Amino acid sequence: MSIANISDISKLQQQVSNYRVFNSEVKRCITSADETLFLMLEEIIRIKNILDHRLTDADDNLKGCLIALKSCESRIEYDSEENRATPNCSSEKRNWEDARREKQAAQNCVDSMERYIRTLKEYEKKYNDAKSKFINLIDNTNLQAISELERRDQIAQEYINIRFDE
Repeated sequence: MSIANISDISKLQQQVSNYRVFNSEVKRCITSADETLFLMLEEIIRIKNILDHRLTDADDNLKGCLIALKSCESRIEYDSEENRATPNCSSEKRNWEDARREKQAAQNCVDSMERYIRTLKEYEKKYNDAKSKFINLIDNTNLQAISELERRDQIAQEYINIRFDE
């Protein structure tokens, strides 16, 4: 005859409950992390859209400065002796060079942000893959543990019923 030392079988039921709570808490934390990541990506995309608008504005400004420069260079001017003179377009040329640098800076920002977003999306994929494996591990491990505890609880219940029936 085998002997079982069971002081309190409710501990088995409590442990089953603890596993279920743990499982739901892990999933709640994962959902919270997912929501945080989603909001961060949304904010980064919003910033990229601002940078895209800045690039468009810089491009428009550059085109306007180029038109002003070409217009200045095509002007016909005469000096005090009625000789044809080259117009002074230094201000327009400076504005065009400033606009060109501004557009290049805006383009650099957009390019950097696009690289950053690509990198984030790669990490997001890695996170989702790892998250999926982790959830499967937790679900399977907890399912096995809960099944085993429920089996042991059933055995303990049967044992108690047998002892009291004798």
